[in-house]
Formats: sequence, structure tokens, C-alpha cells
Amino acid sequence: MIGPPKWEKHLTTDEQGRVTVPTPWSGPYVLDVIYFEARAAGIGNDKLDRTRHITSVAFVQRDGLAWSAKR
Repeated sequence: MIGPPKWEKHLTTDEQGRVTVPTPWSGPYVLDVIYFEARAAGIGNDKLDRTRHITSVAFVQRDGLAWSAKR
């Protein structure tokens, strides 16, 4: 997760696959989700023992602490 002011936080899901996304500052956030599935795959001689799924979502938190990009 990346948020203002270039703040980064790694999150992990609970047993039910849920996560709480902290958004303390107002402004844009990007959440990248990566899931590894124990499923074999591959092309030709390149064999893999798992599949990685990746997705991203961007959103704007309108409420929250104000921050300044100038420091």
C-alpha cells in the first residue's frame, strides 16, 4: 500500500482473507494485491510450481489528516 506522503505499509489478510486498510491522510492511495496459488503452470520447458495473481486499485481518501508535499 502506498499513500501520502509516499508512505508505504505492507498488509496481511486475516484467516478469512480480509484486511483493514489504514487511510490516515487525505489524498491518493494505491493498493497492490498479490496472491500466490499453489497451481502448477508453465510453457514448454519452463515449469512453475505456483501461479501469482496481481491486481491494483487506486482511490482518493477525501477525509483525513492534511499533508504537504513541500518539506
